[in-house]
Amino acid sequence: MIKKLTIAFSITICFANPLLAQQWSYAKVKFEGQYVAEVYTMKVETGQLTNDSVLSSVKSFDDRNYVVEEVEKEGLRERNVYDSEGRILIRTAYYNDRKPMAARKTENEYVNGLQSSTTYYDWKNKAWLKGDKTLNTYKFNKKGQVIQETLVNEAGKKYFDAYTTYDPKYKLVKPYYDKFGNLHLPGGKEIAVVMDADTMHFNCYEHDATGKVLQFIYKYKDRSTNAAYSYEYDAAGRLIAYNYTSGTRFDSRNEFEYNSDGRLIVERELVPGANDELVLVEELHYHYLLKLNKEK
Repeated sequence: MIKKLTIAFSITICFANPLLAQQWSYAKVKFEGQYVAEVYTMKVETGQLTNDSVLSSVKSFDDRNYVVEEVEKEGLRERNVYDSEGRILIRTAYYNDRKPMAARKTENEYVNGLQSSTTYYDWKNKAWLKGDKTLNTYKFNKKGQVIQETLVNEAGKKYFDAYTTYDPKYKLVKPYYDKFGNLHLPGGKEIAVVMDADTMHFNCYEHDATGKVLQFIYKYKDRSTNAAYSYEYDAAGRLIAYNYTSGTRFDSRNEFEYNSDGRLIVERELVPGANDELVLVEELHYHYLLKLNKEK
């Protein structure tokens, strides 16, 4: 049975810069999350914010502050469904302004590893195409830590093996993927990624005493550095900044600010300028709309 929803909004502006009127409409979108945030890109000139902004996307969050869905100006929309442990079960990308709406759907199953299948829509031939189903299988040590991950397709073709070593002094935390798609394993010290019996690259980690990643380094097979990320956290364990280095060149710094409820309100990117001073190039402001009424 489909229930009728009555929704009201209370608006609180969490920052000083005035926002322009909404530049595009998302009125037809029925958000599922407990919170909705309009994400504004603040215009930057010569490293300084102006009093101008553009509504770049709208995001919906559940009560765990996980992103349930995201809508962009061009009509692209993404929806995520999570399990009780915060792992993504279904991720769907589709469009609000055309039919059929769905463009890509990925379904994950966490049974004896991770089984993932993806369906695509072929716009040229107007047909749905089922992509190869892939299966991530794992081997564990006596502590329950992943020591080997293997990725194969439905036909049994192996894409890679990943062998993980651990530092025993770090506490266990849940594994997670960062925004770049890097898998962070609890206490993982080094992961050797092997294809066709040849080590292709290494993922190296440094943790704090609670298990949070302080540094992640992607190294080539000769162990020279491809990219490095260093992470900073506040007293509540929230990520407040990370620095990105490409090879030996410092590339960028991203910073994050949160409100008293732990929701992200400001996200900014800075890059090296003259005399290596950091210059602001992008700042996003999250303007939260709280759903007040319960489902009726």
